[in-house]
Amino acid sequence: MRPPVTAALASLMLCVFGITTGEFVIAGILPDIAGELGVSISQTGQLVTAYAIGMIAGGPVPQARKDHIQAIAARATAATS
Repeated sequence: MRPPVTAALASLMLCVFGITTGEFVIAGILPDIAGELGVSISQTGQLVTAYAIGMIAGGPVPQARKDHIQAIAARATAATS
């Protein structure tokens, strides 16, 4: 039997759907963006690629910082207990 879908899992599924859909929307509006910026479609595509690379490289950084801050908070809590 399948376990029931919890609200947290349903929320996670909705977020993943929204994020992945948002990533693919740019392909459909690339000519409009190029026209607004006054550059070629290929230059706009390169800009989108640069953004994606930045997200790949920069995405783990906030998580690592959060983990570091939590570790510091845990040590501080342990030291005061």
